[in-house]
Amino acid sequence: MPAADENNSIEVKDGRKRQFGVVYRNHIDRDDFRALSPSTRLVYFALLTFVGRADQQAWPKVSRLARMVGASERTVWRAVKSLESAGYLTIGKKWYNRARRVNLYTLTDPDE
Repeated sequence: MPAADENNSIEVKDGRKRQFGVVYRNHIDRDDFRALSPSTRLVYFALLTFVGRADQQAWPKVSRLARMVGASERTVWRAVKSLESAGYLTIGKKWYNRARRVNLYTLTDPDE
């Protein structure tokens, strides 16, 4: 079982690919988080695998998230919008390779 640190977070590591995400208990042990659909919560956890610790930002394609969670792109987009409405992330734009803009997801603390 993963150990919790003094910040009340659980770090889950996948030794096979060296990718990990940090899940804060105070984010997921909440009534409003539990009220989100299972697919929305799964999309949140998938986003965590892309987020950098310093800036809490990620910009995966919706199609990539859909493949990860086994859902349609439409379901993922609805989940992202639900997470935004609930205060778990913000959606912005980021320039990528000077040629196009991609969605920039910033994870936020719903209490702030």
